[in-house]
Amino acid sequence: MDRQEDIQELFKKYVNNDISREEFLKLLQYLSAEGREEQLSAWVRNEWQATAPGEEALPGELKALLEGLDEQLLARLDGSVKRIPGYRQRSVRSLRRKWLLTSAAIIMFLVVGAVIWYTVPRSRHASQQAAVKTHDVNPGGNRAFLAIGNGQRVVLDSNQAAVIVQNGALRYADGSLITSLNADSSHANGQPEFVVLTTPPGGQYRLTLPDGTGVWVNASSSIRYPVRFTGTRREVTLSGEAYFEVQKNPDMPFVVLSGGQELSVLGTRFNISAYPEDKRIVTTLVEGSVKILPGVGSQPRLLVPGQQSVLKDGDLSVKKVEVGYYTAWKDGLFVFNRLPVQAILPQIERWYDVQFRYPAAMERTLMWGTVSRNVMLSEILEVLALNTGWKFTLQGKTVLISPKTGMN
Repeated sequence: MDRQEDIQELFKKYVNNDISREEFLKLLQYLSAEGREEQLSAWVRNEWQATAPGEEALPGELKALLEGLDEQLLARLDGSVKRIPGYRQRSVRSLRRKWLLTSAAIIMFLVVGAVIWYTVPRSRHASQQAAVKTHDVNPGGNRAFLAIGNGQRVVLDSNQAAVIVQNGALRYADGSLITSLNADSSHANGQPEFVVLTTPPGGQYRLTLPDGTGVWVNASSSIRYPVRFTGTRREVTLSGEAYFEVQKNPDMPFVVLSGGQELSVLGTRFNISAYPEDKRIVTTLVEGSVKILPGVGSQPRLLVPGQQSVLKDGDLSVKKVEVGYYTAWKDGLFVFNRLPVQAILPQIERWYDVQFRYPAAMERTLMWGTVSRNVMLSEILEVLALNTGWKFTLQGKTVLISPKTGMN
């Protein structure tokens, strides 16, 4: 029999989004057994109190969600878990209201997590039926265009994923030529030619800069960069979100300008989210160090790995975070860690090119879990509905959110 300490460690890894598929299935099998209620309650209370000291043992949203469960939803949850390869069938009875609130809530958490982490594709027949019954929206993909300083505009191939700037030419990652550039050409002021890579809503693209720095550009974003780096620093300008893996060059710092912020590094990995509509700039450091200048005349602030800075209304704050939550998008995942919906929905809006409309009461709803960015919007909405207890209705490019019948 598995040692309790080993299983508890798997539970902690699950909470921290650091669990493998095999470990996750092992955890679910263990927690499915009868008689785990008290142990389960203790674990979830300890984890919740560790991450939210001073708050109630469990959020009110879980209580509302639990009280709103009906036989049909329980059956759907059970069916979702049974679709997970390698998972032994469990009794829906383990989800009944007779459980302690905390035990039932954590089982809800695990079941929803199962759907989020490991939902397997439906059969082709089921997919075709769904397409007939309802309108759906495809996930985003590799879509972007280039605006070159000479006036040329190039729509990038959606079957490709990356652009490389090298030896006076723009190429795809497989080496095929996009367009030739004169790397030695300069403007009247001596500055090299610039290129702007822009992703639309529902688009993403990778970029390798002239110095070998890798950039992952998220949806609804743009990055301006030179054909060649000259002078004393390597400077690019970002609007939106991008993840950077900067090549080291002690003699030429790498500088990212975004809104009113200037970030300077020698070589490191970090993520910047600087969407104008968010009215803040969020910098998350994965590796190395970065120096942030919040504005002209301000004092620079140094970040170390695991820290995140937020620049809002001229004020810069720094806190420690789990960086994986903020960089998972480049690996094809949405990761939510007890975030309010107003922080989550814009990410989905940009990727699926839709808009959400919801009542003010929903702003208090928190979400957690991980879901692929490569599924249809309907699957995302199903997960959101299970996770929040609210109703999501797709009408064209608008998603209407409303209380389910019986919700207060």
